[in-house]
Amino acid sequence: MPDLLVHGMKQQLDLLFSDAAALQSHLRNSSFARDGVIQAEMSRYLCVRVSGFLDAAVSHILAMHIDGLSAPTVARFASLCLGRLQNLNAEKLTRLLNNFDPAWADSFSAFLDPKKKDDIDSLVANRNNIAHGRPTTVTYSRVSVFYATAREVVDYIDGSVPR
Repeated sequence: MPDLLVHGMKQQLDLLFSDAAALQSHLRNSSFARDGVIQAEMSRYLCVRVSGFLDAAVSHILAMHIDGLSAPTVARFASLCLGRLQNLNAEKLTRLLNNFDPAWADSFSAFLDPKKKDDIDSLVANRNNIAHGRPTTVTYSRVSVFYATAREVVDYIDGSVPR
């Protein structure tokens, strides 16, 4: 059964993407001189949010797994450690799953085709460039693809990790 907190995170991002699409449509139909700047900033914001969603959702799913199997003190410790996860590119995700169960990592690696791997790695690389003030050319359409892939990855992990 899909996790309700993760479902809520997806709903928030879905709404944000819907609002962003409406704003882009409005900007395309206006004569506002800086519409390209607004679209670029919105794309960067969405990129950071999608990367944060991936980190938070994976952390939460794994914390719920631990919570169901461990003593309260162990679960609390693990949850705090998992809450510090960030920049989960494909390699970090695979290593993290391997730390729980090598079979999870093997299964995830089989699921993660080259396109998904590239999308996740690009998402995280763009997020880091944005967060550190480096230039990025991420677009709304590219971030939309990143989000679709991040949702697939989260759904896969959510369906694969027992609770």
